[in-house]
Amino acid sequence: DWFFALAPRLYKGLVARSSYVMWEELVAPTVVIEFLSPGTEAEDLGPFVQNPRRRRGSKLGKPPAKFVVYEKILKIPNYIVFDNATKRLRFFRLVGDRYEEQVVSPNNPRLWVPELNLGLGLTLSTVRGFTNPWLRWCDASGHFFPTPAEAYQAETTAAQAETTAAQAEAAAAQAEAAAAIARLNAAQQESEQQQIRSILKMLTMGLAAEQVAEVLGVAVEEVRLVQKGMDDR
Repeated sequence: DWFFALAPRLYKGLVARSSYVMWEELVAPTVVIEFLSPGTEAEDLGPFVQNPRRRRGSKLGKPPAKFVVYEKILKIPNYIVFDNATKRLRFFRLVGDRYEEQVVSPNNPRLWVPELNLGLGLTLSTVRGFTNPWLRWCDASGHFFPTPAEAYQAETTAAQAETTAAQAEAAAAQAEAAAAIARLNAAQQESEQQQIRSILKMLTMGLAAEQVAEVLGVAVEEVRLVQKGMDDR
């Protein structure tokens, strides 16, 4: 058995509690969850037990059954019973002075505890290496809160995705830079070829190398180099 105390104070100045007793806490629990077993079924379900022959009768000197304690004495507003053998989740809400069973779909077991702003449901998941239907807390949309292992896996996956995206972005940037350099080289080659064609045209028109250089704004050496190549051909 276990209990969870959500309170803005310490119990007797201590963090740890070994029990929760009303005469010291002075506040009734908001929710109680019982895990059903054949030996305590009658105590846990009271009038809602399916097999009335197993219902414990009240005997003189016997303490009241758990169902009676939760409903009549402590008046706990939310009572949840889970049968691990059948995987059935049952939810009882205190209406007036009696528990009323709430509808919990057997196909999608979910319930909502408004006082805690939390839901509880049954889902197939792997916890501590065991894959089973587990009771898990969830939000209003029915999304289960991750276990530490699931949270770590999600963070790892997100980090890997971020790294992959960064690598892809870097590769794309490198490809774009290479393409830009290729375009620049091509443009430069085209400009050089155009300049050579202009020099050749003017030389064939009979202009001297100095005249061509002055008209085109290039060095005389470049004109003479083109002229040499033309003469060699």
